[in-house]
Amino acid sequence: MRHSISRRQFLKGSGAAALSAAAAGLLSSCGGSSASNGGNTGASGSSSTYTVLYSRQPATLNYLVCSADPDLYHGTQCIDTLVEYDNRGKIREGLATAWEWDADSLTWTFHLRDENWVDCNGEVLGPVTAQDFVDALAYVLNPDYASSTASLVTPYVVGADDYYNYCVYRNNANNGTVAEDGTTYAIDANGTVTATAADGTATEYPAVDFSAVGVKAVDEHTLTYTLNFDFPGFLSLLSYAPYEPAYGPLLEEFADQFCTSAETGGGVEELRTLIRGKLVAFTGNSGVGKSSILNRLAPELNLSTGEVSEKLGRGRHTTRHVELYSLGDDTFVMDTPGFSSFDTDEMDVILKENLQYAFADFGAYLGKCRFDDCTHRREPGCAVREACGEGKIEKTRYESYLKLYEKASQVKAWELK
Repeated sequence: MRHSISRRQFLKGSGAAALSAAAAGLLSSCGGSSASNGGNTGASGSSSTYTVLYSRQPATLNYLVCSADPDLYHGTQCIDTLVEYDNRGKIREGLATAWEWDADSLTWTFHLRDENWVDCNGEVLGPVTAQDFVDALAYVLNPDYASSTASLVTPYVVGADDYYNYCVYRNNANNGTVAEDGTTYAIDANGTVTATAADGTATEYPAVDFSAVGVKAVDEHTLTYTLNFDFPGFLSLLSYAPYEPAYGPLLEEFADQFCTSAETGGGVEELRTLIRGKLVAFTGNSGVGKSSILNRLAPELNLSTGEVSEKLGRGRHTTRHVELYSLGDDTFVMDTPGFSSFDTDEMDVILKENLQYAFADFGAYLGKCRFDDCTHRREPGCAVREACGEGKIEKTRYESYLKLYEKASQVKAWELK
């Protein structure tokens, strides 16, 4: 039997995957009426299982910066687009219920339906508005975030190419970058960037503000894109990441933390501030840029780096052991070997009696239960359960504890020896 399930159902049923996505900024802009491609289900109609086979692990959960299919799947399952394709390849309504084309002004106008942002638990965070599309495009066109999909915007939307290039030149000037052809960059008090070629030829680039880009939120439910020319395929572009909405408050909160770029240097100083005076470790898949970021933080290290294999879609190992580096200011960073998969089998080996100590938010209530050997499941007078009921411990955290406890109950003491 096959069922179609809504994206809201997918998010609420996908557990850890949806939680990870939300942590990286993947909230959902979806309603119960929007159906995704169906997955296989069990015999009864009371539950649905959505199964996706990936060719490799995703390199990022940030749908605004990625372009490879395995990385984009997360965004397409969580974020609605202005328009969608039906099963016959025809464009139909998505978040937009109607749209018009003005050939004189080269402007598309989209009218949005009422919709909300929801988190991985289905809790409503706020309405989806036209400004969310504007914020997302501003993010994509900021070279600090190294989005690989900016090229889907710059040729078509008015002012996008000029704005993006100016930001690149401004960053070059601020970072003292010298181009491969010997071009140098300088910026004056008005924001004008002067690019001087190796032969002494100078070109000035006046400051360009994002307001010059042809995307506008007319009101909460009306969005416009003004194009450089009449491009018949523009509607098809709207199913790609740079034209998806993004929840503004989340971008403001996490942009600097999740968008450090070894290529452009964007976010490096913010990262340096974040880790100052701490001992931290860089971990992740091979080829994601751990050593490259370290080289940005401390160029004198000159660590070996490798390219991501286009054929395999993953990086090659260049760091083969854990090494500790001092960055000064009492800051130490561990560079670690990359991995191609994450195995949690060994993490399962924990006695159920010790599991409570792995939940830091339980700490204030341990030892206050009626029974000394309280498992915090069904016992009366349990301080942990009472704290959860009063909202002092997140319900999702307590539910995770219960699930892990069941697994830990299957572990024998001799397995830890």
